[in-house]
Amino acid sequence: MLCVGGIQHAVARYRSRIERLGGHFEHHDGGLEDSAQSLDGRLHRAEIVICQAGCINHEAYHRVKRHCERTGTPCVYLDRPSLSRLDRALHTP
Repeated sequence: MLCVGGIQHAVARYRSRIERLGGHFEHHDGGLEDSAQSLDGRLHRAEIVICQAGCINHEAYHRVKRHCERTGTPCVYLDRPSLSRLDRALHTP
């Protein structure tokens, strides 16, 4: 599972929640420091993407959206970064 964006100091908690559910976790900060090329590689490995759209740059958002539409990769868009929203997204069938 690829998590794009989010609160930087909460990344360890995102990882913990996803790995506790048996998922493999990857993170990209949405273009703050991580490059667009590293996002592309992570997108290609992801089976599911969580895009915390409220805290990534426009280029990263559009890369996520285009990739998921083109490949059919499921993507959950969260309008704000928060652990409670992530928890709800992880537990929604």
